[in-house]
Amino acid sequence: TLSIHRLVAAGHRRFDKEPGTWFGPSEVCFMLKDCLEKTHSFASVICSDGQLYRDEITRACTEFIPSKELARRRVGSRDQDSSKSSVHPVDDEKNSTQTTEKRWRPLILFVPLRLGVQTFNEDYVPALLECLQMPQTLGILGGKPMSSLFFVGHQGTKLLFLWIHTQSKLHRVQTEF
Repeated sequence: TLSIHRLVAAGHRRFDKEPGTWFGPSEVCFMLKDCLEKTHSFASVICSDGQLYRDEITRACTEFIPSKELARRRVGSRDQDSSKSSVHPVDDEKNSTQTTEKRWRPLILFVPLRLGVQTFNEDYVPALLECLQMPQTLGILGGKPMSSLFFVGHQGTKLLFLWIHTQSKLHRVQTEF
């Protein structure tokens, strides 16, 4: 779902940018959202204006599944424990003879922010460290133009990050390890 090839294709469709072109953190949020929309596993919302609305979350996380589609999915996933899924029967307003079921999907929330005008504002450090302690946090993508970092955690007050713009040497398992 989130392969580099699918992300680049989403960037090309949405922004008409070629592979190898710089994608800023906000653009990456939209590319990830586009890829996630193709799956029924996760909902995604981009909180781009600094406001988060409960009805927007509810709309994104609620999936209405026609009974025929639900039956097809269950046949493909008989090994999974169905008691973990929160599926509830709902009457379909368009066709009262067909039953639709409602399922709540987990949410990936993207919050693109600028944490300083020219340079990083150190006042944000305590809040970022607190966010990175939450088990639900997937990480923080940010930096400056043409040089973004992916923050994955912290040790004390030092942020741990991946610099996604460098390539590592290929290690051959048979000879180097």
